[in-house]
Amino acid sequence: MAKAAYWEPERIRELREKLGWSREALALHMRVSWHTIYRWETGETKNLRRRDQEELDRLAGRRRRTEAAI
Repeated sequence: MAKAAYWEPERIRELREKLGWSREALALHMRVSWHTIYRWETGETKNLRRRDQEELDRLAGRRRRTEAAI
């Protein structure tokens, strides 16, 4: 049985929206194309590179700390 992806498409979209970023802004930050972000968010691409997963983790952690400070 395949292990479920940690970064599900809807979770990526939710993080991007919480950050207030467009697909283009997230793509620039992640050093990928906006179309790659689109593919992640629609589930067209299922396996993210490890460095991309780690960067999303970092962004999510930064966001959680920011929200906790408010």
